[in-house]
Amino acid sequence: MSDRFFFTVQTCTYNRSSTLRRTYKSLARQTFKDFEWIVYDNGSTDNTSELVKQWQAEADFPIVLLRREDNAAIQLSWNIVINQARGKFWTLLDSDDECIPTALEVFKQKWDSIPEAEQSKYVGVTCNCIDQHGELVGKQFPSDPMDSNPLDVVYKEKISGEKWGVMRLDVMKKYPFPTSSHHVLPGVVWRAIARDYKTRFFNECLRIYYIDDGPRKDQMSFHQKLSVISKGKRENSQDLLNNYFEWMLSSPAELMRNVVVYNQMSSALKYSLKDRLANINKPLAKLLVLGTWPVANFSNLVPPRMVRSINKMMSA
Repeated sequence: MSDRFFFTVQTCTYNRSSTLRRTYKSLARQTFKDFEWIVYDNGSTDNTSELVKQWQAEADFPIVLLRREDNAAIQLSWNIVINQARGKFWTLLDSDDECIPTALEVFKQKWDSIPEAEQSKYVGVTCNCIDQHGELVGKQFPSDPMDSNPLDVVYKEKISGEKWGVMRLDVMKKYPFPTSSHHVLPGVVWRAIARDYKTRFFNECLRIYYIDDGPRKDQMSFHQKLSVISKGKRENSQDLLNNYFEWMLSSPAELMRNVVVYNQMSSALKYSLKDRLANINKPLAKLLVLGTWPVANFSNLVPPRMVRSINKMMSA
């Protein structure tokens, strides 16, 4: 049953029972109660499932527990949750973060502020985040509200930092995460949606993003083989170079970073120069890949710390 709730809040977790508590408590404090919480336990070996079952018995909002035993690729969990979700809108809240008590209420107010006749053109609304010390994470939007899309926001407006938003579930279901690869970065899907729908951005901070609080996030994907991670990063950069090259021209540093990443990951996966050029469809992008090919080969001969320093200088 779709649209049974206004929001579906999704949390994917792996061995994060200690921090998942604050995520649960922040949802329990929400002033807007028309939501469900779906917890996707991706093979945790701690007491995550037992905790969630305890919360199911005591919470005044529905909690759905989904579990896999094999610590599968994260995009599979997103497809499963989105297909089972019963909300009108979907949002992802990490298992070591929290949101302010009025977060969902404000999201609804911001969506309702979009004229009803125009809402079909929008996928959702997005806000800023603060860290656990109350500091803004990233940059504010230049206007509030601002109607745009994440591609223009990132590459043309140069707005960086952690953001949080809600998206229409009917739109999400039209853009499933690819399952042909074991590790697809979320940006592949977000960018596809951004080409077709607008987002309303606003500067309120509704999510608390914890920094330097133990291992960052669930790290589920990092339990996979290095070759799998390399493949996901390569496919992400290839998607950017092939389908969003025009946007990236507005951000030369980001363009060059992705060219180098594409070459580095291709080298790690033993792709020949001929193969990596054949997979790029923009003539200028091909030239950039060819020009940075020696850098990728060089990076395989030097210590990883030096490679990170070179990448940092190139993206500064």
